[in-house]
Amino acid sequence: MARFLCPACGAEVPFRTADGVTTTCGSCGNLLIRKDLTLESLGKVATLADDLTPLQIGAVGKYRGSGFTVVGRSRVDWAEGTWNEWFVAFDSGETGWLAESQGNWAMLKEVPSSSAPKLDPKALRPGTSIAIGKYTFEVEDAREAWVAGIQGELPKVVRPGKKYFSVDLTVPAGEGGVATASIGFPDTGPEVYVGEWVDFPEFHFAGLRVLDGW
Repeated sequence: MARFLCPACGAEVPFRTADGVTTTCGSCGNLLIRKDLTLESLGKVATLADDLTPLQIGAVGKYRGSGFTVVGRSRVDWAEGTWNEWFVAFDSGETGWLAESQGNWAMLKEVPSSSAPKLDPKALRPGTSIAIGKYTFEVEDAREAWVAGIQGELPKVVRPGKKYFSVDLTVPAGEGGVATASIGFPDTGPEVYVGEWVDFPEFHFAGLRVLDGW
């Protein structure tokens, strides 16, 4: 774990992963970018509204026998709803993303750009088939989205309010139907993530938020 001082308020700011690029200061709420041995402040970010998610930064869980810690969060909005993307650090040093949408959960990992298919976002419409790794996915949904807010550590520079094109994909039933994929098209180029749907209890979480009714 690397530790820095916030340039805005002087509070200690930890980075738990080698992939961490941005974080939010827990003391003053400034968005910070990691540059070698220093941090640069991009100003305050809005506090995320409570959406009754059971997860929180610092919660720990397991996936396929490997422990992980939740270290960051991106809240994404679109015209008809919202979802959470939780950045997780595995004990092995790997990282991943835990997607949370309407009570459904998926663990995904980024596909290296050298292995990702070359894609034209204008051609990605529902029903379109795309081969990624060992699966042939179908586009389930495609829409314009934007980051509503962030919290904690993330592996890329994320600017709340910036719009981008987002695509969800699934594997047809009978062909490994738990597999899922997500493709984002920010200004820096396509980002492809592949993973699987997981029932919440299978993560064996500890350190969750205390919510009425849970």
